[in-house]
Amino acid sequence: MINTRTILTFISTALFIFCAILLSSFIPSADARVQNITQDFFVNCLNTNFRTDDVVNVYSGATLRYICNVALDNVVFPGTINLIGGKLHIDGGHFYLDNGGSINIRNGGIININDRTSGANPSDGYLMIEPTASVNIGNGGADINYNGAIVVRGALSVNDSGIIDINNGTLSISGLSYVHQGGQINVKRGSQANVNANGTMGVSGQVTNNGKVNIHNSGHLILFTGGNVDVQSTGLLTASPAGSIEIQSGSSLNSVGGSTTNIMSLGLVTMQPGGKFNISPGAVLNVEARGEINNRGILTIEGTVNDKPEGFIDVNENGVLNVNNSGFVNVGGVLMVNNAGVQNVNDGGKLTINSGGVVKVIGVQNINSGGEIRLLGQLNITKGNNVQSGGILNYNKGGSFNVLGDLNVNARGTLNLREQLVILNGNSLDVSTLGIVNINSGGKILTNIGSQMNLNRFARVSINNGSSLDNFGTLQNLGVISVKGGGSLNEGNKGKLFVNTGATIPFSGSVTVQPGGSLINSGAMKKECGGSFTVQANGSFTGNPILDTCTATAGSITHMSDTTASTGIRVSKGGNTIVGERVTSASELKGDKIDQITLNLRKTGAPTGNATIGVFDINGTLKKQFATMNVATLTTSFKNYTFSLTGGQLYEIVPEDRIGIKYDGGDTTANFIQVMRDANPADPFDGTNSHIQRFESGIWIGNNTYDMYMILKQTHN
Repeated sequence: MINTRTILTFISTALFIFCAILLSSFIPSADARVQNITQDFFVNCLNTNFRTDDVVNVYSGATLRYICNVALDNVVFPGTINLIGGKLHIDGGHFYLDNGGSINIRNGGIININDRTSGANPSDGYLMIEPTASVNIGNGGADINYNGAIVVRGALSVNDSGIIDINNGTLSISGLSYVHQGGQINVKRGSQANVNANGTMGVSGQVTNNGKVNIHNSGHLILFTGGNVDVQSTGLLTASPAGSIEIQSGSSLNSVGGSTTNIMSLGLVTMQPGGKFNISPGAVLNVEARGEINNRGILTIEGTVNDKPEGFIDVNENGVLNVNNSGFVNVGGVLMVNNAGVQNVNDGGKLTINSGGVVKVIGVQNINSGGEIRLLGQLNITKGNNVQSGGILNYNKGGSFNVLGDLNVNARGTLNLREQLVILNGNSLDVSTLGIVNINSGGKILTNIGSQMNLNRFARVSINNGSSLDNFGTLQNLGVISVKGGGSLNEGNKGKLFVNTGATIPFSGSVTVQPGGSLINSGAMKKECGGSFTVQANGSFTGNPILDTCTATAGSITHMSDTTASTGIRVSKGGNTIVGERVTSASELKGDKIDQITLNLRKTGAPTGNATIGVFDINGTLKKQFATMNVATLTTSFKNYTFSLTGGQLYEIVPEDRIGIKYDGGDTTANFIQVMRDANPADPFDGTNSHIQRFESGIWIGNNTYDMYMILKQTHN
């Protein structure tokens, strides 16, 4: 960890030395040699008569030129150069600013560093700032041109209105460089700035990088209050092994589209409270093996972050990690949200935990509206994890998810499981009103003894084919637990399931109360066709009796039964030509087989022609026709109509199917048909995983909290 106080003391001491040198340069001693340059003046590298008390003042319009044309291509200068609107040109050769020497730039003064490509001894131009020497840039600048370089072993200070432009050159820092508020360093394309071992670049002003900035072994980049480092589209920022970047309060490191930031092995980025690290759309941050981001500030990701194997991203106390729209975080190493840290996966953001990747949440993780976590590695919750409204947590095959704290699925949030989710002793899974949990094929929720699972009113848990919910803790149900065919709900030893007043458990799969388990039914448990209910020896079932709702013929399965009647939607030429129930990849309808569709329809006016009932694709094209009907035969009041496949056919539902009705006759004002919908958001079918859409002007649109009034059945095997 960088000792910031020591560095600040060093900076203050260096600035004191700068001021003392600057003052002495304008009040020379009686013995000092002072030269005022008002026109071009040439210094040859053979000149070895410089003294520490030399003072050279270069005024506006004049240029001090250092040119070397012999094999000995360097000069050592121990005195003071004041560029008071004038220029210092280093055209090839090495200009050593010796110990105690200084260059002070003000009033628009400029240093130009170039290479010499002609003559007997071509040479790159270098300004070498030796230890205890200093360059102090005020209202002026330094231009490092092709193959030129400034090498800092002492101190370089870029003050208010000071600018360093690096044009295909190099700034090499082994001492102390400080960019004050109002100062600028511009690393242009093809150029580089290197912070070497034991070197420090402190920034309270602006650094703009279109080239390469490298923080080498034991080198330090520190952003102080007001400091900004922008890595532009062609820029590359690399923290090499043991190189470090510290972002303090009120400063920011910004990586814009097209840029790349690499945190290499043992490289370290530290954000203090109030510091900001922004990864913009199109930008890439790579955290390599044993690289680390230690975040107590705000890390905002709208581009891509690759946390590679053995990489570490730590969100510490008061730290915030935001994965925003178009942001991607791929975790192959470790992402740790520590106590009082917060991680937000926001609208359009995606956090993928890859195989071998680990995310440990001791603080709070929020999957907000439109945000998504894809879990193929390990996610351990030890304090709080919130799937907010519209947020999605997909827990896929091969992942590992242990809840050691509380997992909250909030209103209209969705948790999709294809692996085992374990809720350990003393912890809970809370599904809020309108929250959704889908346990899909291969998925399981296991509540251990002493754990809690709570479903609030209008919350929904779907236990789909090939999945189970095994309860050994306490399960409080105020919503709906739907056990589909092939799914199972099991009350294990010491497990207690409370079906509270107003709650329901419809089941076409199996419900089993195992030895030592108990089920207390104060609501409604509805046995559907194909369902089974078993109380094993020493199991306990009390309360309301089981309701047998299976009235269909043997082998019949009802996959959807939404008969809440709200308002009708017009279907006609010039308006909505198709209305249907959209099936998403998370829908409980996916994989179901149907041969019967029931809709609630009516007509207005005198529409003519046929309507088509069936399944439509994402382009509005008919995939499977169930039936057609003459719309003139519809009544003027809503009525149920059932349409069936013939010849023993079954249709298997797939994602992005729209099941509904098409009519492109009539008009939008007087002669049209209407199809009923369920517009009550308090009791949706399958949450937002299945919802109504209408096809208008070539696109599907709609509200994902409404459904079709629809019954879908499989009437035979």
